[in-house]
Amino acid sequence: MLEVLTICLPVFAMIGLGALLRRVGFIDDTSHAFLSRFVYLFALPAIIFLHVASSGFRELFVPGVVVTSVLAIAGVLAVFRPFTSRLAAGLRGPVLLSTFFANTAYLGIPLARSAYGSEGLRYAAIVNAFMFPLMVVLSVSLLAGGQAGARWRWRALRAALLNPSIIAALVGVLVSGAVQQFALADLVGRSVLLSAAVDIGVRTLRMLESMSLPLALIAVGASLRLRYVHGHMFLMAACTAGKLLLMPLVALLGCRLLFPGMPGAAVGTTVLLMGSPLAVTSYVLGREMNADGDLIAGLLVVSTITAVLTIPMWLLILP
Repeated sequence: MLEVLTICLPVFAMIGLGALLRRVGFIDDTSHAFLSRFVYLFALPAIIFLHVASSGFRELFVPGVVVTSVLAIAGVLAVFRPFTSRLAAGLRGPVLLSTFFANTAYLGIPLARSAYGSEGLRYAAIVNAFMFPLMVVLSVSLLAGGQAGARWRWRALRAALLNPSIIAALVGVLVSGAVQQFALADLVGRSVLLSAAVDIGVRTLRMLESMSLPLALIAVGASLRLRYVHGHMFLMAACTAGKLLLMPLVALLGCRLLFPGMPGAAVGTTVLLMGSPLAVTSYVLGREMNADGDLIAGLLVVSTITAVLTIPMWLLILP
């Protein structure tokens, strides 16, 4: 239990710090927008590229990680979809979105690193590269309903493909493949200038890495608004249970039953990321598409606070 607390408490302490700084006025709307944009455009892409590019090319393709993540999304949607037909039309999309749109980058990556080190970071990068576009496209499709049609779906696909973290992961895969295929490491090693250039680049990315995860967690904490938690409490509790309990459970069962040979770090990282609370991106999408922003914000707060209890529970169960 002490080991679990050692992993979780620093992560949630940084989230609490972000919430405190926002509450006392140290972080305002302008500084929070800058902080979130810096993490989104530079910090997280840097850490994803660094750990994907430095991995062996063949090690990047872990079918179990992707397949079980897809199964987790499909499973939770299959359970919740029938019940949403009874809800008002404006609530269906936000409710379904809140059951699967996981905070795999801002919170999932720090948790993976804290629990499994660099190996966890590599698997977290894989999950983000494959699953974030899927989550965005599904979310926009659900929020758009049958009204906006192909226009919103194209915007969702374009936003997913142009996401800096996705681009960083794909470029990292290309670099990893090129290093292995063309023996670039030997070529760089024979040139003093190339070796120095690569060393400077890696050191720069390491500096970004050292600041990226704390800043990401502070940004999450600064995004929380307790005033949005009102009404629909039963609905919020059900959605949070689906997101933090059912979704990681499906992922864990998929890993155990379909891919019994998966490394422990791969299983643990997949489950942790699928069990991460609702992504802050969901609120941005909701506002852009005129969905019930207050409901999504409330779900974001409730799921993030509840994750303080559920994530340590999963860490006790995981290898």
